[in-house]
Amino acid sequence: MDLRNGNITLNEIMQNPRAAALLRQAFPAMANNPMMMRMGRNMSLNRILSHARGRVPQSQINAVINQLRQI
Repeated sequence: MDLRNGNITLNEIMQNPRAAALLRQAFPAMANNPMMMRMGRNMSLNRILSHARGRVPQSQINAVINQLRQI
């Protein structure tokens, strides 16, 4: 998947079933929170990750990004 240097939106990622499943598995608290999903749908991946840093281990973020790139 082309993440466009982190400028891809959450909505665009979630349109891909494999990518959506990956995010739901990696970040269940976010994926199961409809309000967070609505708020984040038009945010870029970079912006979302800036909010996740400090709350999610960097190693997990890196792993998910690498897996998204392989889709």
